[in-house]
Amino acid sequence: MPNPGSPVSTFRIPPHGLRILPDVLIYSALIGRLSFVRMQYLFSYGTLQKSETQLKLLGRLLKGSNDTLKGYKTANIVIEDKLFLTIEGSQQLSAVVSSGDKIDGMVFEVSSEEIDMVDQYEPSNYERINVTLRSGKQAWLYLAA
Repeated sequence: MPNPGSPVSTFRIPPHGLRILPDVLIYSALIGRLSFVRMQYLFSYGTLQKSETQLKLLGRLLKGSNDTLKGYKTANIVIEDKLFLTIEGSQQLSAVVSSGDKIDGMVFEVSSEEIDMVDQYEPSNYERINVTLRSGKQAWLYLAA
């Protein structure tokens, strides 16, 4: 296995990238080499679960699994962020604190760079917080502020 930054000409790597070792070593088509990436968890209960949104936003399908967030529920809100409205509809779900309730969703593995992309995608009135899921994983969650 090559060291990060060494030539990778002996590998056939698709242009969209290839994960070599889970959560540690990935091929970046942007920089054209293998590099170590710290993966994080992102909990989604809405649009980021859609494969078309993942491909449009991040250029890849995310690796994830079912998980649950306790102490929250979803509520319908109206989105007014014009950039977001060009991608998604005006009706959107947001997580709101609600003891005794839960949200079933997906927890995805994402890089720091992908978190930055999602920050730009989410409506301007959303914030990102850190939560603990039923699985025990610490994950980012976006909700209306």
